[in-house]
Amino acid sequence: MTYIIAVVGFFLSLTFWGLYPLQALEYLTYAFELLGIIVFFYFLFRMMDRISLHSDMRLWGLRILAGIITLFGFLMFFTGIFEVFYLSIAFNQSLQIMVNITIIFFDFLGMGFMLLGSYLIFKFMRRSGIIIYHG
Repeated sequence: MTYIIAVVGFFLSLTFWGLYPLQALEYLTYAFELLGIIVFFYFLFRMMDRISLHSDMRLWGLRILAGIITLFGFLMFFTGIFEVFYLSIAFNQSLQIMVNITIIFFDFLGMGFMLLGSYLIFKFMRRSGIIIYHG
């Protein structure tokens, strides 16, 4: 809770440094969006790490799940990137104006899902014996 109060206080103090209140509110929104995504993926990683891999069926199911999650994250990330460039070309605006919270939200979610899928693929490789640890 202390960290949230510190972040809010920091972004509210941006108005004293010459930034407009709406611009400080925009930065505050980005910070809370990023914090929410980090917390969401933290709990999602913990849930996926608890998957039991005692049988081959579960092991291969994990690999299929990892592929689906990675593909979903890839599509979500590049949809956000495509949206930025398409909107800037279609409406003849600069890229700075066209980047809004929704696009950045999709990009962060896409990166998170790609990382989660990569972790699940690593977990599959470690359990199936592809990665051998000599220690």
